[in-house]
Amino acid sequence: MKENKIGEITYYQAWAIFKNQQKLMTPPKPQKKILWDDNQDSTLAEVIQAAKEQNKRVILYFSGWTDITSRKLEAELMYLSDDNLLKYIRSKFVFKAILIDDRSKLTTKELQQDSNFVKNADNRGAKNRNIQTYYTHSKKIPYFIMLDETGKILKSLSENITKKTLDKFLE
Repeated sequence: MKENKIGEITYYQAWAIFKNQQKLMTPPKPQKKILWDDNQDSTLAEVIQAAKEQNKRVILYFSGWTDITSRKLEAELMYLSDDNLLKYIRSKFVFKAILIDDRSKLTTKELQQDSNFVKNADNRGAKNRNIQTYYTHSKKIPYFIMLDETGKILKSLSENITKKTLDKFLE
């Protein structure tokens, strides 16, 4: 742009001011909260403790960032088609998604509170696989399990996951 003076500022400076004001005037897009946001950074011990305090059961959802079947299931059953399902899950259960391919480092809190599962685990995904093996004796995903408030397994769902089977599981 040619620098022509308009008053005390150039066209270029006026354009920069205009663009900055546009950013301030445009409200940020609301981020849709994904299912595992609530307890993503909570340890398993914290989730079980929260269930005990709230007199709820626990739902553990074993999944993976890179698992296409899990992404499809979440899109079809949990995010796009039925917000009521999410509300129901959050009202009746303490929900934790456990991502078995999470490569983030273990936190000090995880090392202390989930110490039973960190043996031979160099990242969060390895710890999560240990949790899955402990509860399911399987590496299959997607996989749902329901625990009571003491951490005892009540039931599981891993095959033929549909709206109908998930509803029945959540009863």
